[in-house]
Amino acid sequence: MCDFRNHDNYGFIKSMNQREVSDLIVWSQSNGCKISENIEFRLSANGVSAFLKNPELPSEPSVFVPTSMIISPRIAYCELELGESANPVIALKLLLCRWKSGREHQFGPYIACLPLLRNIGSPLAFSSEELTFLSGTNMYHGVLLKRKQLIAEYRKALSYLKVKNPTKYEDYDQAQFFKTIMEETSNKCQYPPSFAWFLWAHLIVTSRSFPYKLIDPEASDDSVMLLPIIDLFNHKPRSKVTWVPSSAGFELRLQGGADISGELFNNYGPKGNEELLMGYGFAIVDNENEQLQLTIDVNGVCEKCLQMWQVPLLQLKEYTYPVCDDEASTSNQSNPTSVVFLSNRSHILPDGLLELFASRCADLDDTHKTLKALLKGLSNLKSALDIKFKQKLDKFQTFPSTLKGTGYFESEEMMSSLQTSYENSCIYRQSQLHLWLLLKRKLKNLEKELLKQYRSSIITIGDIMKKESFMLDVATQLRIPLVKDVLSSYDKEVLIRIWVLRVTEGAQSHFDTDWVKREFASVSPVVRYDVSEVSQMYDDLKEFAQLLKLNSWSLESLTKADHVVMRNSYAKGSSKETVLIRPTSL
Repeated sequence: MCDFRNHDNYGFIKSMNQREVSDLIVWSQSNGCKISENIEFRLSANGVSAFLKNPELPSEPSVFVPTSMIISPRIAYCELELGESANPVIALKLLLCRWKSGREHQFGPYIACLPLLRNIGSPLAFSSEELTFLSGTNMYHGVLLKRKQLIAEYRKALSYLKVKNPTKYEDYDQAQFFKTIMEETSNKCQYPPSFAWFLWAHLIVTSRSFPYKLIDPEASDDSVMLLPIIDLFNHKPRSKVTWVPSSAGFELRLQGGADISGELFNNYGPKGNEELLMGYGFAIVDNENEQLQLTIDVNGVCEKCLQMWQVPLLQLKEYTYPVCDDEASTSNQSNPTSVVFLSNRSHILPDGLLELFASRCADLDDTHKTLKALLKGLSNLKSALDIKFKQKLDKFQTFPSTLKGTGYFESEEMMSSLQTSYENSCIYRQSQLHLWLLLKRKLKNLEKELLKQYRSSIITIGDIMKKESFMLDVATQLRIPLVKDVLSSYDKEVLIRIWVLRVTEGAQSHFDTDWVKREFASVSPVVRYDVSEVSQMYDDLKEFAQLLKLNSWSLESLTKADHVVMRNSYAKGSSKETVLIRPTSL
């Protein structure tokens, strides 16, 4: 039996017994469902699972669900008397709530066996304490955003029914939100539903639905359906299965055999832990399909530079094909100028991510990709990733055992649920941390490769100290120790700018400095940018002006030198050491 963290049916252990499982199977078969004789469904510590009765028998087990057993938007539109303009997914959620409220219908045995809200395991139903397990991750903010989106969807659903709920869910903090959904789900579902029961229906749909277009090609892309019995099969990546839709129904063929325990699995597709935990209520250890989502706002980025660097501006929907349109990620974009990049094991550095940061560092007069823009973009990307994830993703919470016996965690069932939430959150956090560290290493190695490949175009402060004899005198006069490891960042900035001034005045250099002279000469006499830091440097060096052996010493000349440095350099490594880069097209 696989670990419970690989399942979406954990809630069945609390809501079903083996007899109820058997009754569900009998009901389905009496309604035309065909289950291979070698398949059995039974309870374990992990919930309801499908097993081979005799793994030794050669077979290709299958389950067939007839059209009459498929729960589709068509049933919802008809039974709820909704107009065709109603969203098909919302209609299906309302139908589940109506049936859960106790109305007579043919799917009673199926609805009765669906897991309760807390048993599904999604962070959407987490307490404030449980949400701290996700702090510093994409999902933490995604949960808060998704709750707001679902509240808005709930209001829309009620508008279809021409009713209102005065409860201000939107204004609740995390503690109030959890208290409310716990109270609402402790009562029998009513129709029209409360928000908590609508949330329950939402998670039933995200964790169990299939594209309705498989059955009805005329259905909209966002239409989904529920397949009783087939949705009992748990997920396992790489499980070899075939979905066979037809006008008669839907068949699941299990061609990969069972695992060592004899369990049979469906395959939901290549889903990362963010999608699995949010929509299905579980996470997979060492998930080969894990992805780290990076959402970037490109508002204000030069369009010409984006085109020059060939940056693909993709939104999330262009990456994923979720069963349910709101299922793909916890980090759905609310900003139309945001673009998404997904890092995964097979493609650690997403196409276009580095190019986007490089395009932001391009000069407006650039006509080609440049080494400076690429290295500067790489440095900025590393910094942005550190700001987003450093000392956040790697901050694992300890299990809050002190909650036992308090508030909503008085029962053993709730403590078990808390433990599951904690374990799944840790699995998700670890998988995100792993990808971030891989991406950091990839960028670090790429930087090393670029610096090695273009070494002749690079001048570091170390190069200047070792190879420019005239700078020895400058350092002596300024009382700066010409030892790289003891130089302050400020001293390094001073030396680089004085070096620029000296070579523009003809000092004999070890390097090809014609480009420095051209860049200096091209700077407008009036440089239009903040020169406060340059002014401070100028004041600091006033008393040493004659000792620097400069023919022209003025704030303007120092400002021009600063402009040359800023235009032709990037900040290297964690120390942000300035490295000069000769203008180099790529």
